[in-house]
Amino acid sequence: MVRPGDGLQATRHVREVVGLQVPIVAVTANALDVDRVECLAAGMDGHIAKPFSLDEVVATVRGLLQQGGLRRS
Repeated sequence: MVRPGDGLQATRHVREVVGLQVPIVAVTANALDVDRVECLAAGMDGHIAKPFSLDEVVATVRGLLQQGGLRRS
């Protein structure tokens, strides 16, 4: 069961149980490098720390689109 507000657990569920390979990007106040690494290890495709700029969001989305928009297994 995925608890509300737990993006790491939700991402693992989407990847492992549901099997979807859709882009998932963390938008979080957790801005340390260890937080970014944890998000990517859980299966997320990107990490944007708050406060963020529109340029950061655009760059992240653009990067996903250039990769085909899908996570590579």
